[in-house]
This record gives sequence, C-alpha cells and structure tokens, in this order.
Amino acid sequence: MKRREFITLVGGAATAWPLVVRAQQAGKLRVGMVGSQPRSAPLYAAMLQRLAELGYQEGSNFTFEYIQAANLEDYARGYRELVTRNVGVLIANATEVALKSALAATTAVGSS
Repeated sequence: MKRREFITLVGGAATAWPLVVRAQQAGKLRVGMVGSQPRSAPLYAAMLQRLAELGYQEGSNFTFEYIQAANLEDYARGYRELVTRNVGVLIANATEVALKSALAATTAVGSS
C-alpha cells in the first residue's frame, strides 16, 4: 500500500473517532477492520504504532479487532461479523470491495 493510501485510510477513520470516543467513554474504543494481509503485516504494525503515538494504547484504551479475508466474499462476512461484535469504528482499506462491504454492513444495522 502506498503512503498516500495509508494516510487516506487512517485519516478517514480518525475523522470519525472523536464522535465515537464520546459515545464509548464508559468502555474501550473498539476498532474493526477486514483485510487480505495477515495482522502481522507492516501496514497494521505502522497503523497501531501511529495510534499509540496519538495516545491510543491497544489493550488499554482501545482494542483492534482484525479479520483476515481469504477471498472477496470474506470481506462482506468479515464486516458483518465486526458489526455483530459492536465495534465503534470500522476501517476500510480504500479498496472498492472493502468500502462497499463496510457500507453494506453498517447500512444493514441502520435499517433494522
């Protein structure tokens, strides 16, 4: 993933965080993401490092729930699963399938 895509990914998610943090102050902030790379990939390590620099300590004041997708269909299933886990923030990695899957999962919640 290129630097610009990573900045867009984190920047877009960070925009919504202040609203979510206020709503979840009683508990930990729960962040969820579906991706094709393993959770140990440098992309996720860099994201978690930057979040730590911003004061978000995984395990202390937020949790990062990650589901690895083996194929395109796994994205939709993964985001639906994260919604059932009641994560406060969904991060989509700027690929069309991830964005559409995350939007579909959240639209389903809003319409029920």
